[in-house]
Parts: sequence; structure tokens; C-alpha cells
Amino acid sequence: EMIILLKSEFQLAKTAETAQIYDGLKGIQTARERTLKIMKKGDEMWIIGISKTPYEGCMTPYFKDFHKRRSKQGIKCKYLYNEYAREFAKESSKFSNSEVRLMNKGLVTHAWLEVYAYTVTIGINLRKSLSIVIDDKDIADSFKVYAKLLWSISKPL
Repeated sequence: EMIILLKSEFQLAKTAETAQIYDGLKGIQTARERTLKIMKKGDEMWIIGISKTPYEGCMTPYFKDFHKRRSKQGIKCKYLYNEYAREFAKESSKFSNSEVRLMNKGLVTHAWLEVYAYTVTIGINLRKSLSIVIDDKDIADSFKVYAKLLWSISKPL
């Protein structure tokens, strides 16, 4: 009976470790780099709710470098930007394996979502910089549904 109880607690502990927090700008980069490690050519990622704030400061060169490497690796990306971040959206549209759309005017989101493989990452770079990474296939699949819905009501660049 004690062994069965320990086994069930072990299973609970094993499945409970589904979220990690990466702090600071370096944390945002560390969380983003995971995509290149777990995705392969032909896979697709969604980045939803991108505003100007992730790019303010020193992140622009990093994001450009990341997306060059991502597109070279053959990983597809669908970006959904806030309308007021149109200039960054135009830059993103230049990468191969990329599709870009804009959310309706007036929608401003400072936190963004990255959905890929079995992972959802929530990022923010406003007052505080961090990424929360959730590894759970059911959660990722659910967020892909939300991403597709938002994509369907957004407008091409």
C-alpha cells in the first residue's frame, strides 16, 4: 500500500513540473532558444499579440538574429502583431517561412504568446521582462485553437 502511494506521488511530481519562469531579457532569449532545439524543418510556431514593447531597448537585434536562424532551419512562423507595431511587422514579413497579420486597431497587448510543439510561452517586456514556459500538449493544443481564431479575424499586412 505504501509503495502504491509513493508511486502515485512520484507520478504527480513528474507531471506537475510543466511550467518554468525565465527572468529578465536573458530569460526571454533563453525561453525563445528552446524553439530551435525542439522544432524541426516544416514545424510551425505562432507568435500572437506582438506589440512594440518587446523590441524596445536591446531586443531588436536578438529577435532579427533568431528569426534568421529559425527561417534558415525551415521552421514556419505566423506572427500576429498589434496594429501600432506595424513597422516591426513589416520587418518580420521579410523572413522566409513567415506569415504576418495585424490585429484590429485599438487592441494593445504588452504580453505575447508563443505556441509551438507541446509548449506555450507567455512573454512580457514592459516594466519587467520575463517568459513563462508551459510544457503541456493539451495546453499547447488549446492555445493553437485560440491562435487560429485570432488569425482568422486579423488582417493581412
